[in-house]
Amino acid sequence: MNWQEMNDLVANYYGLKFVSAAESSPHIKVLIHPTSKRPFVIASQDDPANIDVYCGNLRVIVQHLPHFSAPKFTKNQRWVGVSLKAINELMLQKVLNYSLKHFPPNPNLPSQEQSIYLPPDDKVNPQYRAQQIQLPVGAAKQTREQKNSHVPDVPAPIQKMIQSYDYSVPSFQIVGYNFYQQGRMMADYEDHYNATYELKRYFPVYHDLTIHQLRTYFTWRTQLRQGNFTVSSTSYAYLYIYELLNNIGVASPTEGYMKLMAFRDQCAPSYHSRMRDLLDRWLCDYVLYYGLDQQKAQTVFAKTIATDKDYHILLHPADFSPEQLLTVFKTHSTYLKACLLLKKSPKQFAELLKIVWQQILALKQTNQFDYFAEIIASRVPTSHTYFTSAVFYFRKAPRLKVYQVDSEHIYKLEPQTCSSMLYYPIKRQEKELNTLLHEVDRLVRKAFHLGHPLKPRQLSSLLQRAIMDGIKAYQRIQEENRRPIVDINLANLDQIRRDASQTRESLLTEDEKEPGSAPSQKEPISQDQVDKSAGSDQSLLNADETTLVIALLKGQPWQQYLHDHHLMISILVDQINEKLLDEIGDTVIEFNADNQPVIVEDYRQDLEQLFLS
Repeated sequence: MNWQEMNDLVANYYGLKFVSAAESSPHIKVLIHPTSKRPFVIASQDDPANIDVYCGNLRVIVQHLPHFSAPKFTKNQRWVGVSLKAINELMLQKVLNYSLKHFPPNPNLPSQEQSIYLPPDDKVNPQYRAQQIQLPVGAAKQTREQKNSHVPDVPAPIQKMIQSYDYSVPSFQIVGYNFYQQGRMMADYEDHYNATYELKRYFPVYHDLTIHQLRTYFTWRTQLRQGNFTVSSTSYAYLYIYELLNNIGVASPTEGYMKLMAFRDQCAPSYHSRMRDLLDRWLCDYVLYYGLDQQKAQTVFAKTIATDKDYHILLHPADFSPEQLLTVFKTHSTYLKACLLLKKSPKQFAELLKIVWQQILALKQTNQFDYFAEIIASRVPTSHTYFTSAVFYFRKAPRLKVYQVDSEHIYKLEPQTCSSMLYYPIKRQEKELNTLLHEVDRLVRKAFHLGHPLKPRQLSSLLQRAIMDGIKAYQRIQEENRRPIVDINLANLDQIRRDASQTRESLLTEDEKEPGSAPSQKEPISQDQVDKSAGSDQSLLNADETTLVIALLKGQPWQQYLHDHHLMISILVDQINEKLLDEIGDTVIEFNADNQPVIVEDYRQDLEQLFLS
């Protein structure tokens, strides 16, 4: 907890507020006990992380509990100190409840009890003996009944509910326990009271209401259940919500969920906006605590899931399209709304931005800069009590131990609290993203000579280099895409060979077709090389294929030989690569940028051993 949360708790739940202690430093703040009019909590504005609380005779026990210690602002041994950062709202409420209940009365204030005269011992009538008067457990209950005794026609169920209040319950459970038990008694009760009494109270429960207010509430609730909603006191609305959170008046948590959703959407807008915000938070806790299905979780955690998805896309851009990544940047930055390059070339800008963003994320891999954690969002552990700021009785532990909302959001469920790792956005996120995207825009214009030059903004040289690396990577990809792609269907390779052979035969002259006629050699490939090629390992390549391999290995011209033999270089290279695949295991000849065949250097030595040795 922090200082503000503690102030809200004591104001909303107890109706108290911290005041300055007149007899001490002006920085010391205290809470004044409502009846004894003396401080029962001490804190310092200079050190709001710690407070001292009166615990009376239980000080010895409480002081040795986790997070508790000796008092810091007083030397009185009936007080204990505690760190606000180490405890939650529920634990602090328990301590304050005990302190309020057991704080000693102020002897300087007149007693509110009736005075009883006790005569001296020498005048005591021996017929009577002094005895301790035992107050009944329901003493306060009798006072309440006397307060309402003048109200005529109190319905029996209401009278029975009032009488059922159990004062023997420990102070830290007394409010929630009695609210739940009384609520179950009145779950199906209907009333038709013809008067209306307002209720203005924080954390309203049945025990705080008069007979008139109880009858007003139950009449309003009866009409609401029948589909006739009317705006009533805000406190009645919260009382109804508390019932649903505790599953009072519903057959199952699923029914309770549906009624809470209906009240949030149809009735809450008639009250203050904080009610809708609280209902959104409580509905999330409701799904977790009662272990409802994923469909309901997707509904109540919609905002969280949307944020988690954005962060997931930013962290894993390779798994998503450039358009999806661009949409996330538009959500978290305002710069792109006026970006001219994006308006003119949205597809190209999105592709470039994705590559640049991947370069920026890669800085984390080299331990240079984690842009996401420093600028976008940091992931931190968090924990809270279910249904904070509501009246709730923890009668059982949650149904599940773990609840996964999405890939980034997993809750660990404890009996009264839940914990998770959450992404908290960095406050300067939008400003920093705007600066980054401005520099991307500026450097892209400069690199591609587009539009009017922009003035540079302050951005680290590390990030500017990452942006330029991304731009260069994009340019290389564009150059690769502009190269012509030759699509050869290897399934039809045999047919291509046959067609080439027929074409060659049709081009031969009669003299060339005569057996024994040899083509004239006008190029440096000698007849001895051709003969040697013909006598090479026939299990690998034929004479033409071997001749080309030897010519490429020796750097000799081969064009005239293929012309004289009516051979196509692309087909011959494919035949060689296919036949040597089993021997070498890879392509041995490839075409360079000038579309000329060359030996793959990694396999030159292997080919020399096969064809030149």
